[in-house]
Amino acid sequence: MVRTCQLALALCDVFDVTVINGGEKVPNYELPENVTWIQLPAIYKKETSQDLIPVDTLTTLDDCFARRNSIINDVLNDVRPDLIITEHFPFGLLFEKEVINLISDAKSINENCKIVSSVRDILDSEIKDSKVFEILERYFDHVLIHSDKEMVPFQDQSNLRVPISYTGYIVQNIKYEKRTSSTRPLIMASIGGGRLGQELLTSLINEHQKLFQEIPHDLEIFKGAFQGEWQFDSKYDHISSLKISEFNQKNYQLSLAKASLIICMGGYNSLLEAVISKIPVLVYNREFANDNLEQDSRIQYFLESGYIKVLSPNELEGKSLRDKIIESLNGIEQPLPLKICIEGKSNTQKIIKTILSKE
Repeated sequence: MVRTCQLALALCDVFDVTVINGGEKVPNYELPENVTWIQLPAIYKKETSQDLIPVDTLTTLDDCFARRNSIINDVLNDVRPDLIITEHFPFGLLFEKEVINLISDAKSINENCKIVSSVRDILDSEIKDSKVFEILERYFDHVLIHSDKEMVPFQDQSNLRVPISYTGYIVQNIKYEKRTSSTRPLIMASIGGGRLGQELLTSLINEHQKLFQEIPHDLEIFKGAFQGEWQFDSKYDHISSLKISEFNQKNYQLSLAKASLIICMGGYNSLLEAVISKIPVLVYNREFANDNLEQDSRIQYFLESGYIKVLSPNELEGKSLRDKIIESLNGIEQPLPLKICIEGKSNTQKIIKTILSKE
């Protein structure tokens, strides 16, 4: 969602932009102005399976897809797009039939419509996978990789005829405040969307008072946008140095701008927002089901480059957790000057303008 919104924000300066969102709507998240936003009946996938599940529990998956298809057709006929950007497809194939139908229908309305794949830095599938290769060759005009080639090299592309461009990372513009030594340090923690990683927040709350005795600080924890009900011991309710906040985009950015240490997971948006803040970053590297190594791979790249420290699952409790936080907060090794490309928004705009100018 964050990357999609930032892309739309960059493109709407030049183009009429319509975003079709098939995932769950993010609460308390401000959508870009001057962008038409179409919300489909949402579908999500559990971590432990490949099963797709409608967010609306009163509808079947087949009915949900039928409603989505009807909405998509209406949008295509109304907008008659000159270019379509698919998020993550075909490197993720869960919605293969739906996206292929969208592309085919768009081409039937406007045969000159360009098709572009927009992907993050770490992928579920590789270009050399026959299915991915076949779809790219058949349907796509361009692939945009929203990362730094020097930071995260892509797989071998020698046999692919579709042009590939690295845009640099796509990040939000956040105005960071100057931290002064007289203010009590603020530790900020979040788990992104929040469906996974709750154990990190629970451990931080449990260790907060002991950590406070060793190094006075404020701790603000942001619940995940989709975390749902979360029970924690009521004895922590009245601790003035501990604040537990519902997810809110603006409040999150305000706190991020003031933080002295950021504790997060290894998702694209969470990690990039933390790293560009140029303050210490501690990243929780949890294990995921089904050999999903996306976050682990991203974390290793940033760790090897010296931008972050890593918190492993066996360091999640007691003195191990406190020592890791103190080590990070004290800035034993100051964050390195940022040497990665974060001009993804402006570079994407330039590339899209070039693609359309070739018609």
